[in-house]
Amino acid sequence: MDDLISRQAAIEAVRQAVIKGYDTDYGVIDSDVVYEVIDDVPAADVVVPVRCEDCTYHSFDAGYGNYWCNLTSGVRKVKRFDFCSYGERKE
Repeated sequence: MDDLISRQAAIEAVRQAVIKGYDTDYGVIDSDVVYEVIDDVPAADVVVPVRCEDCTYHSFDAGYGNYWCNLTSGVRKVKRFDFCSYGERKE
């Protein structure tokens, strides 16, 4: 899975590289330097949510085209890309 980084942190890292003199004579920074600087930006500490379609508690009714959550005591209609804090990814 890809690392998630802050867009603002990446922009700031490139700005700092330019300030430190990594730019060329033409005032343009080399793309290799940009890749290197962005690669050094630390990954954000986030958890990717488990979408309903990828959850173990999810079922799909092909006849009606509805998605259902079977976690709660009653079955609840959900949307494909919904998520909750109880989701568990299917194996």
